[in-house]
Amino acid sequence: MAETDRLDQLERNLEAALREVDRLGSLEAIRTCLYRTCRAIDRVDENLLRSAFHPDATIHYGKIYDGDLNGWVVSAIKHQATQSQRQHMIGNIYIELNGDEAVAESYELDRHKTPMNGEVRDLVLGARTLDRFVRRNGEWRIVQRTKVMDWGRNIVGDDAVYQNSPLRKGGDDRSDPSYELLS
Repeated sequence: MAETDRLDQLERNLEAALREVDRLGSLEAIRTCLYRTCRAIDRVDENLLRSAFHPDATIHYGKIYDGDLNGWVVSAIKHQATQSQRQHMIGNIYIELNGDEAVAESYELDRHKTPMNGEVRDLVLGARTLDRFVRRNGEWRIVQRTKVMDWGRNIVGDDAVYQNSPLRKGGDDRSDPSYELLS
Protein backbone atom coordinates (compact mmCIF):
# COMPACT_ATOMS: atom_id res chain seq x y z
CA MET A 1 0.00 0.00 0.00
CA ALA A 2 2.84 2.39 0.78
CA GLU A 3 4.19 2.00 -2.78
CA THR A 4 0.75 2.83 -4.24
CA ASP A 5 0.48 5.90 -2.01
CA ARG A 6 3.93 7.02 -3.08
CA LEU A 7 3.06 6.63 -6.77
CA ASP A 8 -0.21 8.51 -6.27
CA GLN A 9 1.70 11.35 -4.59
CA LEU A 10 4.25 11.44 -7.42
CA GLU A 11 1.43 11.60 -9.96
CA ARG A 12 -0.22 14.49 -8.08
CA ASN A 13 3.14 16.29 -7.86
CA LEU A 14 3.72 15.81 -11.58
CA GLU A 15 0.25 17.13 -12.41
CA ALA A 16 0.83 20.18 -10.19
CA ALA A 17 4.22 20.80 -11.79
CA LEU A 18 2.71 20.59 -15.29
CA ARG A 19 -0.03 23.05 -14.33
CA GLU A 20 2.62 25.45 -13.01
CA VAL A 21 4.72 25.11 -16.16
CA ASP A 22 1.61 25.87 -18.25
CA ARG A 23 0.78 28.89 -16.06
CA LEU A 24 4.31 30.31 -16.30
CA GLY A 25 4.48 29.62 -20.04
CA SER A 26 1.13 31.36 -20.53
CA LEU A 27 2.23 34.44 -18.60
CA GLU A 28 5.41 34.70 -20.66
CA ALA A 29 3.56 34.17 -23.95
CA ILE A 30 1.13 36.97 -23.06
CA ARG A 31 3.95 39.35 -22.10
CA THR A 32 5.78 38.52 -25.33
CA CYS A 33 2.61 39.25 -27.29
CA LEU A 34 2.29 42.64 -25.59
CA TYR A 35 5.92 43.49 -26.36
CA ARG A 36 5.34 42.47 -29.99
CA THR A 37 2.56 45.06 -30.34
CA CYS A 38 4.96 47.82 -29.23
CA ARG A 39 7.71 46.69 -31.57
CA ALA A 40 5.23 46.46 -34.46
CA ILE A 41 3.92 50.00 -33.90
CA ASP A 42 7.43 51.43 -33.47
CA ARG A 43 8.65 49.80 -36.70
CA VAL A 44 5.33 50.38 -38.54
CA ASP A 45 5.24 46.64 -39.29
CA GLU A 46 1.72 45.62 -40.26
CA ASN A 47 2.35 41.86 -40.33
CA LEU A 48 4.01 41.89 -36.92
CA LEU A 49 1.12 43.94 -35.51
CA ARG A 50 -1.49 41.54 -36.87
CA SER A 51 0.43 38.59 -35.37
CA ALA A 52 -0.43 39.78 -31.85
CA PHE A 53 -4.21 39.62 -32.43
CA HIS A 54 -6.72 36.96 -33.36
CA PRO A 55 -8.40 37.98 -36.66
CA ASP A 56 -11.78 38.52 -34.95
CA ALA A 57 -10.36 40.96 -32.37
CA THR A 58 -12.07 44.25 -31.58
CA ILE A 59 -10.31 47.50 -30.77
CA HIS A 60 -11.61 50.34 -28.58
CA TYR A 61 -9.55 53.55 -28.73
CA GLY A 62 -12.26 56.03 -27.78
CA LYS A 63 -12.77 58.76 -30.39
CA ILE A 64 -9.78 57.53 -32.41
CA TYR A 65 -11.17 54.12 -33.37
CA ASP A 66 -13.84 51.65 -32.27
CA GLY A 67 -14.26 48.56 -34.39
CA ASP A 68 -12.68 45.50 -35.92
CA LEU A 69 -9.01 44.58 -36.09
CA ASN A 70 -8.54 45.08 -39.82
CA GLY A 71 -9.78 48.67 -39.85
CA TRP A 72 -7.68 49.53 -36.80
CA VAL A 73 -4.47 48.01 -38.20
CA VAL A 74 -4.87 49.94 -41.46
CA SER A 75 -5.55 53.23 -39.63
CA ALA A 76 -2.82 52.64 -37.00
CA ILE A 77 -0.15 51.90 -39.60
CA LYS A 78 -1.22 54.92 -41.68
CA HIS A 79 -1.17 57.18 -38.61
CA GLN A 80 2.18 55.92 -37.29
CA ALA A 81 3.74 56.49 -40.73
CA THR A 82 3.07 60.24 -40.29
CA GLN A 83 5.29 60.25 -37.19
CA SER A 84 8.89 59.32 -36.52
CA GLN A 85 11.11 58.17 -33.69
CA ARG A 86 8.22 56.32 -32.05
CA GLN A 87 8.88 54.45 -28.85
CA HIS A 88 6.28 52.50 -26.87
CA MET A 89 7.42 50.99 -23.58
CA ILE A 90 5.25 48.66 -21.51
CA GLY A 91 5.64 48.16 -17.79
CA ASN A 92 3.56 47.14 -14.79
CA ILE A 93 1.89 44.27 -16.63
CA TYR A 94 -0.80 42.66 -14.50
CA ILE A 95 -2.24 39.42 -15.90
CA GLU A 96 -5.09 37.25 -14.64
CA LEU A 97 -5.33 33.77 -16.14
CA ASN A 98 -8.48 31.67 -16.32
CA GLY A 99 -7.89 28.53 -18.35
CA ASP A 100 -7.52 29.47 -22.02
CA GLU A 101 -8.61 33.06 -21.36
CA ALA A 102 -6.78 35.92 -19.69
CA VAL A 103 -7.03 39.64 -19.07
CA ALA A 104 -4.14 42.05 -18.73
CA GLU A 105 -3.63 45.67 -17.78
CA SER A 106 -0.37 47.16 -19.07
CA TYR A 107 0.99 50.62 -18.38
CA GLU A 108 2.57 52.34 -21.39
CA LEU A 109 4.88 55.26 -21.88
CA ASP A 110 4.62 56.37 -25.52
CA ARG A 111 6.73 58.93 -27.35
CA HIS A 112 6.12 60.14 -30.90
CA LYS A 113 7.85 62.84 -32.94
CA THR A 114 4.64 64.31 -34.33
CA PRO A 115 3.83 67.04 -36.86
CA MET A 116 1.46 69.50 -35.12
CA ASN A 117 0.29 72.91 -36.29
CA GLY A 118 3.12 73.35 -38.79
CA GLU A 119 5.93 72.22 -36.48
CA VAL A 120 7.28 68.97 -35.11
CA ARG A 121 6.58 68.22 -31.46
CA ASP A 122 7.40 65.44 -29.03
CA LEU A 123 4.12 63.90 -27.96
CA VAL A 124 4.63 61.90 -24.74
CA LEU A 125 1.72 59.89 -23.36
CA GLY A 126 1.08 57.89 -20.22
CA ALA A 127 -1.51 55.31 -21.21
CA ARG A 128 -2.73 51.82 -20.39
CA THR A 129 -3.95 48.94 -22.52
CA LEU A 130 -6.70 46.69 -21.18
CA ASP A 131 -6.53 43.45 -23.13
CA ARG A 132 -8.52 40.24 -23.30
CA PHE A 133 -6.52 37.25 -24.49
CA VAL A 134 -7.59 33.84 -25.72
CA ARG A 135 -5.38 30.81 -26.30
CA ARG A 136 -6.36 29.11 -29.54
CA ASN A 137 -4.41 26.20 -30.98
CA GLY A 138 -1.87 26.73 -28.20
CA GLU A 139 -1.21 30.39 -29.06
CA TRP A 140 -2.11 33.38 -26.90
CA ARG A 141 -3.34 36.42 -28.82
CA ILE A 142 -5.43 39.50 -28.08
CA VAL A 143 -9.17 39.34 -28.84
CA GLN A 144 -10.14 42.72 -27.38
CA ARG A 145 -8.04 45.81 -26.71
CA THR A 146 -9.11 49.01 -24.98
CA LYS A 147 -6.66 51.87 -24.64
CA VAL A 148 -7.04 54.59 -22.03
CA MET A 149 -4.92 57.69 -21.63
CA ASP A 150 -3.90 58.78 -18.14
CA TRP A 151 -1.85 61.85 -19.09
CA GLY A 152 -0.07 63.49 -22.01
CA ARG A 153 2.57 66.11 -22.75
CA ASN A 154 3.21 68.07 -25.91
CA ILE A 155 6.87 69.16 -25.82
CA VAL A 156 8.99 71.18 -28.21
CA GLY A 157 11.10 68.66 -30.13
CA ASP A 158 14.88 69.14 -30.24
CA ASP A 159 16.90 66.72 -32.35
CA ALA A 160 20.39 68.02 -31.50
CA VAL A 161 21.20 65.08 -29.21
CA TYR A 162 19.85 62.55 -31.72
CA GLN A 163 21.54 64.14 -34.73
CA ASN A 164 24.93 64.37 -33.00
CA SER A 165 24.91 60.91 -31.43
CA PRO A 166 27.87 58.67 -32.22
CA LEU A 167 25.56 55.64 -32.00
CA ARG A 168 24.01 54.00 -35.03
CA LYS A 169 20.62 55.54 -35.77
CA GLY A 170 17.44 53.54 -35.32
CA GLY A 171 14.97 53.22 -38.15
CA ASP A 172 11.22 53.66 -38.26
CA ASP A 173 10.72 50.58 -40.42
CA ARG A 174 12.45 47.36 -41.51
CA SER A 175 15.68 49.35 -41.99
CA ASP A 176 16.04 49.35 -38.19
CA PRO A 177 19.09 47.36 -37.04
CA SER A 178 16.85 45.10 -34.93
CA TYR A 179 15.71 43.33 -38.11
CA GLU A 180 19.29 42.16 -38.65
CA LEU A 181 19.14 40.46 -35.25
CA LEU A 182 15.53 39.37 -34.77
CA SER A 183 13.40 37.32 -37.13
